[in-house]
Amino acid sequence: MIADWYHAAILELSQLKDFQSDINWVASRLGITQTQAAGAIERLMKLNLLVETNKIWTANSDAYRTFSETPSPAIRKFHQHILAQAIESFEKDPSELRPAQSMIVAIPKNQLFIFEEKMRVFMQNFWEEIKESEKDDLYALSIHMTPARLRK
Repeated sequence: MIADWYHAAILELSQLKDFQSDINWVASRLGITQTQAAGAIERLMKLNLLVETNKIWTANSDAYRTFSETPSPAIRKFHQHILAQAIESFEKDPSELRPAQSMIVAIPKNQLFIFEEKMRVFMQNFWEEIKESEKDDLYALSIHMTPARLRK
């Protein structure tokens, strides 16, 4: 389920103040097909990650606990989709709509796990800070550390 980025995006969309429980609206907002939106919504509902009450779709509060940290092809595909969207955004969106920070840093490799934990804590703290805010837009936030090397 998590391989396709728009599953997580639909859960987050349901938090926007102008969210519409409508397949066409979801498809249009995310730039995906109606078939993709319908299939994703159906899967999310079958998994009880998206619930419908009085014709209003909302993310189940347990939905965010379902994403595994175990490496898998689906998780790699999800990250690849997010990175591809970032590349597209750098080409199309003005810088004020896509804040970015990047750096190359020398580190002690045997302490990589410490940096990974700090990234996880940052992401959790960020989410906690905004979870009660009124939301009006959707962004992808991604933090990665990858080996920096010349490609041959």
